[in-house]
Amino acid sequence: MAADVRPETGGPRERRPAIWPWLLMPLIVLLVFCALLRMHHRPGAPWPGAWTHPASDESPQPAH
Repeated sequence: MAADVRPETGGPRERRPAIWPWLLMPLIVLLVFCALLRMHHRPGAPWPGAWTHPASDESPQPAH
């Protein structure tokens, strides 16, 4: 078992930094974004309508 051999100094092996947080955090951020988007989306409205806001009646009409 060469993998368990320690350095000649007899001390503990060096530890490498973990990479799983770098892989897991973007996934968590994406899931939270999707969950918040679904909560913001009104039921029955089409998905493209979630990105546009309807104009209110008080907005001035452009002059022709």
